[in-house]
Amino acid sequence: MNIRHAVVDSDFGPITIVARDEAVIGLYFRHHIRRPAQDTFGPEAPMGADELLDEAARQLLDYLAGRRHEFDLPLAADGDAFQHEVWDIVTEIPFGETTTYGRIAERLADRTLAQKVGQAVGGERGDDGRDRAADAGRVAAEPHDEDCLSASQFS
Repeated sequence: MNIRHAVVDSDFGPITIVARDEAVIGLYFRHHIRRPAQDTFGPEAPMGADELLDEAARQLLDYLAGRRHEFDLPLAADGDAFQHEVWDIVTEIPFGETTTYGRIAERLADRTLAQKVGQAVGGERGDDGRDRAADAGRVAAEPHDEDCLSASQFS
């Protein structure tokens, strides 16, 4: 298993992209809630030394600059069936649009699952391979909904 990482400078501060073999498995801000230990990221690959990490960095910076609306990267998402259902719904949210944990829970036919949806989006597992920047920007808690996690959890 070849785990390695790259650090990308952005307007949000450094962002760490982690890859395992030929897939991206994580993306983390410096103060990411539930950020795994640094030693689990493997060695740092200098920019220009790893084709996958270089492409992930390019796509991420293009996304953050508004030049890209989708990602085209191999992902290796580690999660249970519920998390995968949530992540699939999140990836359907068009660029520039948002939804709430409660609305996703309704799509799953059970509004009481809003908090569990928030945990799946917010990264109960930090190594799920999903793009946290895109996910967190598209899904937020409803201020009046006690079943939702606070949107501040993503800052």
